[in-house]
Amino acid sequence: DKLNALRNAVQNIYRTRAGNGSSTIIEQSISEYKLEIRQTRKLRDSEQNKDRTLLKSIIRAWNEIKSLRDFQKFTNTAVKLSLRKENVNKKEDEEAHEAEIQAEINELIEE
Repeated sequence: DKLNALRNAVQNIYRTRAGNGSSTIIEQSISEYKLEIRQTRKLRDSEQNKDRTLLKSIIRAWNEIKSLRDFQKFTNTAVKLSLRKENVNKKEDEEAHEAEIQAEINELIEE
């Protein structure tokens, strides 16, 4: 994904800088990449938050509709809400999440 590509680009710049010494152009590139990493991370977090909020709102509204229909004794509807539950490997997800947190911590420390 884009975030990993940006992080890899910064690491590659650090590796090439170690062999060539430091220059202002390289430092400027690094700071631009770090800024883009920060912006991309914020955008990703914002989008994930919006997705979760939207899903919760959809489920809440659907449950309210169901409750109202039960209260009014309506039993048939042409609309059905279908949610697909994805099977996930909890351990892998936790490890990936921890790695992402550690990467963010390292980026914040470098700033």
